[in-house]
Amino acid sequence: MLVDHRFLLTGDAMYTIRHLAVDQVRAIQTGGETRYVDSIRRIQWLRRELPELLVLTSHDHTEYGERLITGLATGQLSDADLAWAKSYEQATFDELANINPARLPRFVPAADGGSVGHAE
Repeated sequence: MLVDHRFLLTGDAMYTIRHLAVDQVRAIQTGGETRYVDSIRRIQWLRRELPELLVLTSHDHTEYGERLITGLATGQLSDADLAWAKSYEQATFDELANINPARLPRFVPAADGGSVGHAE
């Protein structure tokens, strides 16, 4: 059972956890760049002020998003999942929310040689 945990579900403000590194990774900006960046900066501030805060990104196709959202949706999110998520965040970002170069998204060409690949 989870007790005394703080979560921030970012909705469309941040599609993946890597979008926290707003100076390095950008998402689609339907509301304008200034408001987009301001929203991410506020999330960065909350994360610094509340180190125990777990940021949940509802459109995250990475293991981070899939594991956490599935766990919440099914009621199976455990303390071990939370510890894993914090470890993932620490390996991905520095204290200023800059992304570790090894964790930057990259384009993966289609396996069949087609024109549509994906990001990982």
